[in-house]
Amino acid sequence: MPKGDWELVADYVAEHAYQHQEDHGTANMHRAVVLRLRNSGSVPLYQDNRISFEVVLAPHATWHTCIDVVVQIENNILPLGYSCRSFGSGDSHYDDLRASFLGESACFRYPTAKTLTPVIAEALEQAKEDLAALRLYDLDHGPRSWTLAAGLPIYISLFGRIPSRLHGKRRFLVPK
Repeated sequence: MPKGDWELVADYVAEHAYQHQEDHGTANMHRAVVLRLRNSGSVPLYQDNRISFEVVLAPHATWHTCIDVVVQIENNILPLGYSCRSFGSGDSHYDDLRASFLGESACFRYPTAKTLTPVIAEALEQAKEDLAALRLYDLDHGPRSWTLAAGLPIYISLFGRIPSRLHGKRRFLVPK
């Protein structure tokens, strides 16, 4: 089967009129996420909100696809955090920021005696990882001024439930 590029687009547009004190007008918001599937060894299938591939391999054969996550906020397309075959490699700018945060945000010291300390140490380390997952890198104001999310899941969900008065659209997997 030929290799190809495919996209799954989640596009969200909201508009509402406002009037506050002497100010009034129309507020607009546009957010989008594009999953770009490249160099896929088989055609992707989108069904029941899942992307899947049928993969048939001969002995010692390989299969590969690249997935780019392209984020658009208003008219700004954010740069890709990772390139193909580098996801989670620790080589991206965000990996450096995360390592800095984890190394400097909290340091735990605990005795290593035979007590419940390993369980507590694991809980503390997991809490630190969870805190790092709430970081909003784009709102940071410097390398040591971190912005953390609050109000989850309602206030920062960009692609959550769409109220009936707002209009969203999705384009499903289409050849690029």
